[in-house]
Amino acid sequence: PSETSDLEKTLIGVDCNTFKIEELATKLEGLFKKAKHFRHFGANALEICYVADGSTDAFIDIRGKLRVTDMVASYLILREAGGIIVSPEGEQLNVPLAPTQRLSFIAASNNRIYEAIREALNS
Repeated sequence: PSETSDLEKTLIGVDCNTFKIEELATKLEGLFKKAKHFRHFGANALEICYVADGSTDAFIDIRGKLRVTDMVASYLILREAGGIIVSPEGEQLNVPLAPTQRLSFIAASNNRIYEAIREALNS
């Protein structure tokens, strides 16, 4: 994963594909003001793998719409690479592996970036 530690130098993927874009934009406003670049390539599993290989510094999906089965393999890849992937509240993801289970998460290359993202989201 990336060793970037300054939020103002990060490249962050954000899934904004939602019908409630205004609500999501409000939640992400603090982060949008602090990070350097944002991208979304369209495939959340790929985005998490980009965090694992250092191509991006973090990926955020706080919509509560992603199925666990769509990201479980990339979750393992990121964890094995030394990255962090937790709930927006900072808790370990511990949900049933069921096709109906949906979740939100923050994936980060390191703890410094993760903490900076959490702080920005809560500002």
